[in-house]
Amino acid sequence: MLEFRNVFDYDGFHLQARQTYADLLLKQGDVQQAYGQYLRLIEQYPNTLVVRQQLAEIDIARGDWDQAERNGQAAMALDPDDPRSQAIDIALRYRKAVTESDATTAGTVAQEARTALADQRASGVTTDSAGLVRIDLDDLMKRGQTEGALAAVDRALASDSKALDLHMIKAQLLTQGNDMSAVGTQLELMAKLFPDNQDVGQNLIRWYVSQNDTAGARLICARWPDPLSAKTLMIT
Repeated sequence: MLEFRNVFDYDGFHLQARQTYADLLLKQGDVQQAYGQYLRLIEQYPNTLVVRQQLAEIDIARGDWDQAERNGQAAMALDPDDPRSQAIDIALRYRKAVTESDATTAGTVAQEARTALADQRASGVTTDSAGLVRIDLDDLMKRGQTEGALAAVDRALASDSKALDLHMIKAQLLTQGNDMSAVGTQLELMAKLFPDNQDVGQNLIRWYVSQNDTAGARLICARWPDPLSAKTLMIT
């Protein structure tokens, strides 16, 4: 990382160095800094397809739909046949249909997402498109297809095992299916994967309380002492 910064001291317009640097920041989880580097690249090289795509995907993940529209349209203009551009376009059209309460169009676009996902997997892509996965899940859940949604979320987690929102969706689906034992197992897994997440800890405590396991709830409270407390959750 230091070597890349040294490159910028000599050549602030080095496309490959800045792009690799931004990719590394993103891989390390520093989305804000990575996004800033991608923006710098687009200012310097506005027709760089992969950077436009990366910006649009981050925008979608953040819920910044105005910017997602801007960067997504730019990506489609640069290469409308690129699968990554098409996935971004599908996400934008699905969001528009849902926002406008157009269930028919939303269902049609969701099927496009499923087809695109199947095509990606058939081509050997090892990481699913995050946007397509979430469209598929959202549509299945809206239509009450709990079993199908569970199968879809398990498939998605096989590709992205540390996606907190996917784990949350799985816990929600298991709860809807009244499989409380499986819910507990899922919440315990989430507590291991996300040990600093207060929401995960609170959900796990509530699960223990629902099972009348006060001792287990107290143990979890000890792991998340603030702002969680036995008093807050009515553990006596």
